[in-house]
Amino acid sequence: MNTSELMAKFCGNQYSDREWLIAPIRDHGFLWATNAEILVCVPDDPNVSANDGCPANLIKFHEWFKLAGNFNKINAEAIPKAKRCPSCNGSGMWPAFGDDPEETCQECNGSGEYKNQEVSVGAQHISRWYLALIASLENAQLSCSSDAPTAPMFFKFEGGWGCVMPIKSRIKSCTATSL
Repeated sequence: MNTSELMAKFCGNQYSDREWLIAPIRDHGFLWATNAEILVCVPDDPNVSANDGCPANLIKFHEWFKLAGNFNKINAEAIPKAKRCPSCNGSGMWPAFGDDPEETCQECNGSGEYKNQEVSVGAQHISRWYLALIASLENAQLSCSSDAPTAPMFFKFEGGWGCVMPIKSRIKSCTATSL
């Protein structure tokens, strides 16, 4: 996977409420991509089309990443199977209504997978969809906080790093996922 393809997986989409999330951001010698729930950072690649200038709060994540520890390899086989998106019943499309044509489901962005399926990783909870996305990266490792269940979860992979916001658990028991 080239850098442009990698960044596209983490950017916002046409339904993002913040326009600057739709494309990668170039700043401080890095490329950043985020949809406001997950963030990835890689060394700058001049072949990638990106917006210039990074919001100051993104730079803070680079400093916080240096404090993360205890990275563990993600056991992709332990990630539960995806549930169907309840908005489109797993089709990835919203049906045509009246004269309106069929369109891509905004909830799952056309994947058909339930994006907010919750799994536990240590004391934290994460979207199954994001955990599978992180696990798909080469040599992906995840760092979880045992004392701050709502703190960002940092990950690293071959050629970059990132963080994902955990889900504030709404249920008492979750599917256990081991690292």
